[in-house]
Amino acid sequence: TILTPAEQLGLINEFGPWLSATKRVSTTKTTLEAQQKTAVGQPYVDSKGTDINGNPVALSDYVGKGNYVLVDMWASWCGPCRNANPSLVALYNDYKEKGFEIVGVSLDESKENWIKAIKEDGITWPQMSDLMRTPGEIAQTYVINSIPHTILVDGEGTIIARGLHGDQIREKVAEIL
Repeated sequence: TILTPAEQLGLINEFGPWLSATKRVSTTKTTLEAQQKTAVGQPYVDSKGTDINGNPVALSDYVGKGNYVLVDMWASWCGPCRNANPSLVALYNDYKEKGFEIVGVSLDESKENWIKAIKEDGITWPQMSDLMRTPGEIAQTYVINSIPHTILVDGEGTIIARGLHGDQIREKVAEIL
């Protein structure tokens, strides 16, 4: 059985003070608390970056404004991310007029590679990055350990799904819209 972050934190809280004070336990506790804050059912946590023109941008510029928003964590160097982009482009084109938005969050370090991938893959939705790869602010906030990773947020800003891939994304969007 896989324990939820809350269950794991409950166990950690039962540790004695000597074990709780270790760096490994402290780091694990911090990670679990972040996972709990960004779990399904929680309000999204705002994060900031820059757009492709270097202008400051935040998730709050898009999330909680009435549309369902798919936050797509990706990078130009990530093969599975790039392979998923044609499906996301088709999904976006099918639902963008029906209350659906995608916000790409790139974990690229190279602005040139990031912009090149956006053009090559035909991505037309908003993009943001901190150009730090991991562990940048956005990746740390959402405890992203691998990409692609998606976070689906409803119109009020509540996280309704995480980690959807492929057909799961289309099925969930079709269900809610």
